[in-house]
Amino acid sequence: MTDYNLKFLHDLGVSFKRPNILYHYTNHNGLIGILKSKDIWASHIQYLNDAKEFKYAADLIRKKFSLSFKKLETSHRDSLSKLIDMSNILRQYQIFVTSFSEEGNLLSQWRAYCPEFNGYSIGFPFSSINYLIDNQNGIKYYLFPCIYDKITQNKIIEKLKENFINGVIGSLEKTIKSLEKTEEQISLHLTNVLKEYTLQYLIISSIMKKSKFDEEKEWRLFALDKKDNSKQKINFRISNSLLIPYIKFGNTPGKMH
Repeated sequence: MTDYNLKFLHDLGVSFKRPNILYHYTNHNGLIGILKSKDIWASHIQYLNDAKEFKYAADLIRKKFSLSFKKLETSHRDSLSKLIDMSNILRQYQIFVTSFSEEGNLLSQWRAYCPEFNGYSIGFPFSSINYLIDNQNGIKYYLFPCIYDKITQNKIIEKLKENFINGVIGSLEKTIKSLEKTEEQISLHLTNVLKEYTLQYLIISSIMKKSKFDEEKEWRLFALDKKDNSKQKINFRISNSLLIPYIKFGNTPGKMH
């Protein structure tokens, strides 16, 4: 796994065991497409059921951060609240995601992804997915296990909040004290400093799920792409009369199971 993935989880106090194989559930059309091209498709998160789970995590984070923002001056509080507002962030970024499970024969996954007994569970070696992540040209891909435990989720959010306050707010206060800044300059400074924390915020929001789904043992492979500087080639597919944007993660080496 990429160094960033490992360091990010470690910094947030999360440990996990890497599985040898991750399984992707799909129907017969998905199977044929993967066998022909070895491409893994990732769909835009806002067009999937995952969007509800994404909102669940974003709401948890927003509530925790809002309590800390109340202690700040009004002008700082308003600027920071806007910058971590998920609707505002999603106007700037798009997230493409595909799901795997550590379990290759799980009833809930058959029901969710393989309706009417039309489905397959395809096993990808963990090392093959790692290879795919590490050999992309200018596009950031991430692979993380989903976090289901509420105590762990709160611990992660507290750590993110601590990093955010020490980094973003500390940097902002130093800037304001050291130099006379216009409101526009302060806003630009905040945007630049916040980039790393926005990335962490989006990743955390993408991997937190309610505890009732913990049997899935889900891992998510996803890409975060800034809309105003997109390097992704976006394709479209039809599902339930909807046009779904998706990207191809590229060819996965190694033997599938």
